[in-house]
Amino acid sequence: MQPLAKMKRKIQADYRICHWPTCAIAVGSLFLGAVEYLLGRAPESNHLGQWGAGRIGDLCGSIHPFGPLGPYLPDFIHPFAFILLTVAVWPKPGPAAKRIICLGWLAFDLLFEIGQRYGDTLSGWIAATLPAGRFSTALADYFGYGTFSPGDLVAITLGALAGYLYVCAFGPGRPIRA
Repeated sequence: MQPLAKMKRKIQADYRICHWPTCAIAVGSLFLGAVEYLLGRAPESNHLGQWGAGRIGDLCGSIHPFGPLGPYLPDFIHPFAFILLTVAVWPKPGPAAKRIICLGWLAFDLLFEIGQRYGDTLSGWIAATLPAGRFSTALADYFGYGTFSPGDLVAITLGALAGYLYVCAFGPGRPIRA
């Protein structure tokens, strides 16, 4: 009976759905980014702000909860949180998988930020090429109304680096103390 219970415990540990501590930190980080979008940015500048303006009125865009770092916080959080979420659900991520995941999210976020530099061109191309719908409209709006900033490139890079350091030090594959 003893070996069977030990084997069952090992199976449960090896085949869990998610590394919960990592998921919790990622979701908490995304919540902070949402707070910045909701309270620290003009409602007309993003979809979350437009949604919030009808619910919290004048508070939307009038409070800057993260001070001068607020404008860069979402750009830091996005790669950080999505690296954590991807690694958390990846089945047994090794060092190579963690590097690829981190570099993939870094590239994705950097390309989208650089795409804002050419927003009008990309927005027009998206409208002419993709079928009309919610996705293509949101994507065209992202590039068309987004603002390119070198500071955002730095924030994205730091967010990806922080995500990599976290998953290497504390993420899946590291011992979880029960």
